[in-house]
Amino acid sequence: VYDDEDIFLTDEDLFDLVNYDESGNLMTASQLNEIEKDQEIKEVENTNGNQDLSQELIPQEKLEDEKDQLLEKEFNFQVNLTETKKTEEIIKETDDNLINNNIQDQWKNQSLSLSNVQDLEALENLNYPPEIIATACVQLAYQYRDRIASGEVTKENLKIAIQAYQQGLKHLPETDTNLPDLLNDLGNLYWMLSRQTQNAEEITSLLKIAIQSYQLALFKINHLELNLTQNYGMIQNNLGAVYSDLARFSDAEINLQLSILAYQEALKYRSKEDDKIKYGSTQNNLGTAYWHLSQLTKSIPNLKAAITAYQEALSQYNPEIESLNWAMIQNNIGTAYWNLSQYEEPQKWLNCALNCYHQALKYRTPEIAPVAYAATQNNLGTAYWHLGEQNSQDIQLWYRYLQQALTAYDIAIYFVDLLSKNNPPIPINFEII
Repeated sequence: VYDDEDIFLTDEDLFDLVNYDESGNLMTASQLNEIEKDQEIKEVENTNGNQDLSQELIPQEKLEDEKDQLLEKEFNFQVNLTETKKTEEIIKETDDNLINNNIQDQWKNQSLSLSNVQDLEALENLNYPPEIIATACVQLAYQYRDRIASGEVTKENLKIAIQAYQQGLKHLPETDTNLPDLLNDLGNLYWMLSRQTQNAEEITSLLKIAIQSYQLALFKINHLELNLTQNYGMIQNNLGAVYSDLARFSDAEINLQLSILAYQEALKYRSKEDDKIKYGSTQNNLGTAYWHLSQLTKSIPNLKAAITAYQEALSQYNPEIESLNWAMIQNNIGTAYWNLSQYEEPQKWLNCALNCYHQALKYRTPEIAPVAYAATQNNLGTAYWHLGEQNSQDIQLWYRYLQQALTAYDIAIYFVDLLSKNNPPIPINFEII
């Protein structure tokens, strides 16, 4: 799971969220049905009106206790999913016999190869040693995982892969050293399936199962005393991303704090010396989690924590090599500064925001990243507009800032219109003032 996030401003609350993958490509939100595979624009959800914005941060000890309790629960791999639609509505009995005979012939040779979900289902009626079944199921799971990784991200492929992983895990011994990696894969598949789903209740359920998978993977690493430092950091990063997604649907403040804890834990195992890019990616994710939390509680300290994390992330990227990632993080820092200006020292923080947006626009060009370019121009316009409001008593200065705001907004509007005429149209998920 990879969930770098890129923040920009809207006209309702002056904030939206844009996502980029590790290569700097823009990604669309799940509700836009992944118009482009490597592009996703993710809109910030309005927080639940029942949230108590004055609530104190939950003590870390309590959160850790909750995590420990979750790890002690027996993980249930038998998840009731809608049965994958088959090519034919009815599989004839003769076809079942052919499948069973084929599997039996393979077993005589001490091997078992599954090619589709029908083979997988046939195992339920046949008795084979667990290790043979586990190996065959995992091989089928890997086949579908590779399909998904190559771009065939469909609900059907995700559900078949999940079913294969679950069957394999069910037949593996509790001490198998492959369990952490398999459980991490399973968590990733549930997370991806949640992004292919529209129903909020189902999304919540899938995300919670993903969290259980990651937590059990971490438990297995510790319990089996495996030396999997890099894997541990990767799984913690994935856990943080899923908690951030879950915060959009339930218990926002608690889940964002759990997300922050997971990212902080990941950073203990993802050092800048070992892998600057993964370290920077996790720092950027941590900054975004703090930014979201700042919208719910303790705005100033959480925004400053977000800026610190973003700046640490920025320092890991060379703008001449990872220019779009570098520009994305500059945009995020600018938005955090803009938000901070609403609480203290507006002149200071607005000028910091303007500088960040101008830096981002050096690499977010209309030729390379038109959607990101339009989003940052929109942010730039909003920052100039607010700076003009701060200098309204100086008519000339006020007029100059408003002219700069209008110029930036005009550019953003122009590219929104241009991209909407693309075939297929490329939507930009923010509203222009």
